[in-house]
Order: sequence, then C-alpha cells, then structure tokens
Amino acid sequence: MFETEGQALKLAAEVRRPYRYIAQVAIPDGVRVERQGERAGHHNVYAPADDLVAWVVRVVPIR
Repeated sequence: MFETEGQALKLAAEVRRPYRYIAQVAIPDGVRVERQGERAGHHNVYAPADDLVAWVVRVVPIR
C-alpha cells in the first residue's frame, strides 16, 4: 500500500501489469502498519484481506 494516491498512480504508470483501479482505504487505529521498501510512501498493512476490502472508502479508475 502507498501513503498517497499520487504514489500509487506513479507505480501503476511504471509497471507493465494492466492496473485498472486503485482503492483508498481507511485503516482503523490499532492496525499494524510498517514502512517498508525503497519506494516513497510504501507500507505493509497487516490485516486479513476481508478487513482490507471492508475498509475501502473510494475506488479510482486509472486512466
């Protein structure tokens, strides 16, 4: 996951996979989130996939 929409869009533009959407997620307090990797704003969120889907507040199509 990325901290900002701009960071996620930048990655989507750089990779060869056909990403079509990015999602904004509202992560509740108390969920383990750790900064990881060399890319600015990249984080790992340690939560079940069902929880992550439930926390989606917005989906943005990538143009």
